[in-house]
Amino acid sequence: MTRRTIVRISALVVILLLAFAMLRIGRQHSILLDDKTVTVQGQEYKALDMVEVKVDKQDSVELVKRDRDVAVVTGQSHKIKVTYTDAQWNEIELERKIKIPFDKEMIVFSVPAFIENPDDDTYYLMPFETTSVGN
Repeated sequence: MTRRTIVRISALVVILLLAFAMLRIGRQHSILLDDKTVTVQGQEYKALDMVEVKVDKQDSVELVKRDRDVAVVTGQSHKIKVTYTDAQWNEIELERKIKIPFDKEMIVFSVPAFIENPDDDTYYLMPFETTSVGN
């Protein structure tokens, strides 16, 4: 191989690696912040009366029972902070890092499931599934 061919191949590899990195870093996702009663793995988790959710450095969002909001984020790793008041009027704050699967455009973040199982993201991160209404 000539020197010219080696330089061209090297340049192509660098461009491909850069394109892959930009795709991973710049991919946009939607996180649906959901405060609805949900059943996960046979366990029912009740919606909270009021909860505050903050994703990364975005403004916090207040949710009430049966409420849903969306946070549009870029990249795969994000920090979510949930603040709520328990039955004894203690303010509780939970914060975790989550990782969104690359192939998912939109995911549902279940606040009640997160509060009950903050260390297991299989409980509170769910793929968003659309339902169609037939005639």
